[in-house]
Amino acid sequence: LGAFARQSRPTPRELMPYVLAFAGVWLLGEAVWRVAGFLLARAEIRGLEELYIEAMDELLAKDLSFFHDNFAGALTKRALGYARRFEDVFDIVSFQVIANFLPLGFVAFVSIAFHEFKFSLTLTLYGHAANSQPPPACRHSGSCFDQARRTRGGFDRQR
Repeated sequence: LGAFARQSRPTPRELMPYVLAFAGVWLLGEAVWRVAGFLLARAEIRGLEELYIEAMDELLAKDLSFFHDNFAGALTKRALGYARRFEDVFDIVSFQVIANFLPLGFVAFVSIAFHEFKFSLTLTLYGHAANSQPPPACRHSGSCFDQARRTRGGFDRQR
């Protein structure tokens, strides 16, 4: 960075350790991604298996009059759908929710490592914002966006 600040061009030999470090971290990330995908698949399969067994055990515990009142195919479909919903929730949590929290964890780590005071101040402000109540007008009218549109004459006027 100092060489770039002085408007001089570093040689490829000077840049090589940084390029290799970047490539190494990238390859390590790819390896972790592959292993994590394998472990997620195993966890999901085990969870599905347990839910299938639990649902079938519940059906098998019912008496004969229950099956006279309910169509067996529909019951099986509902029991299997129970486990399928687990798969949907598991995929969303693992690939969308947790994937958004990992970069935030990295940012938090870097912030704590280099700017403890600023990070603690920011965390405190976010904590207060998360615990605060919305303004009374927003609480009673439904949506703050709708309330703001009515009071300010509209954000999104037609052109």
